[in-house]
Amino acid sequence: MRLPRLYLCGRGADDGPFQDLSFEQTNGLRRWIGSHEGGRGATVVFVTGLHGNEHTSVSALNQAFQKFEYLVSRESLKVKGNVYVLAGNLGALAKGERYQVEDLNRIWSLKRIDAVERGVTCESCEEVELRELLIAFRSILSNGNSPFIFVDIHTTGSRTISHILMNDLLLNRKPGSHYPLPVVMGVDSLAEHSMLSFVNEMGHAGIGFEAGLDGQDSTARLIEAFFWQTLVCNGLLKSKEVPDFSEYRKILNSVNHGKQEVYEIHYVHQASQDDEFELVPGHHNFQPIVRGQYLGHNKHGAVLSKSRGYVYVSGWSGGESGGFFVLRKVSKSWLNLSALLRKSRVERLMGWLPGIQKTKEPAGAYRVNIWVARIFAAALFKLLGYRVHRQDGFLIVARREGSEHI
Repeated sequence: MRLPRLYLCGRGADDGPFQDLSFEQTNGLRRWIGSHEGGRGATVVFVTGLHGNEHTSVSALNQAFQKFEYLVSRESLKVKGNVYVLAGNLGALAKGERYQVEDLNRIWSLKRIDAVERGVTCESCEEVELRELLIAFRSILSNGNSPFIFVDIHTTGSRTISHILMNDLLLNRKPGSHYPLPVVMGVDSLAEHSMLSFVNEMGHAGIGFEAGLDGQDSTARLIEAFFWQTLVCNGLLKSKEVPDFSEYRKILNSVNHGKQEVYEIHYVHQASQDDEFELVPGHHNFQPIVRGQYLGHNKHGAVLSKSRGYVYVSGWSGGESGGFFVLRKVSKSWLNLSALLRKSRVERLMGWLPGIQKTKEPAGAYRVNIWVARIFAAALFKLLGYRVHRQDGFLIVARREGSEHI
């Protein structure tokens, strides 16, 4: 699907206060880190630095692309497809801050984008960045070949096991399965209106890579290994042509003993700054926990886990709110069954089941009477890729962003 026509906010409008970001404003950083158009084949779009305090992601990806360009110039690589590398929040990167006014990875709602495109609003620094990224995306979608795979690379402010993030959509599953790393499904539960969710809305695959602690050489090496693995596994390169590819595989395999494990977000413990929530020191991502386990405390007292599973603290929360997530492992059989059900479009029959009614708002959602349909409803809707939450004694199940492209 092509993006709608992009209007340049701040240009041709009497009250447009912003122009394109200048070279000086960004300390010499460029939006386009690099591009290579290699003809027929997939198009891979790497985006890095959506948060300005993640410099390692930018420098490591830049270094990897420079090596890629050098090998291409030496005719050591035969590229089948297109590679683009974009920097995200240039202004925040220049200042070393997560963002300037608002989080660039939270403003990709269709309503907000429509307003920016039409020039109705361009009031924050991040909206300028958003506009320029949209223009870059439009250029890529016009010049590249399908399939398009968007990859959002992040580093973190604390140590974490490197892992993949993606929305639970079928179009994301193959690109997300190429790595011997943990996979967390449910980007839309971690952050609303993220870039990856917008990409899915447009009908394209999008995965995130949480590489590890910013500023560490080990994190930079993981990003470089991830870059080459992505190009090989999506058919742009042959592994035998990539120097040191076996070493890159070893680097990725060292993260999780060469295993890929898939998790879904089971529940979210949200906490505002007023709650004064603090997680107990020593907990780390993907650590097993049991129901009733003491995980932290707030001004009201102890905070206990409501379920067994695996604890997860996302760098995407950015300190705006505390809290944590509890994950559950997803089996291969569950993934296969959900794929089968979604392809069969069985959700069209859900409104006929007892205790389940369609709602007008939000569109495509269902209202479930938990006393009538409590045994099967939540699990079945999750299989079909819906988000499930409680409201006034009912379950409200709504389509995930991009679920038209399951």
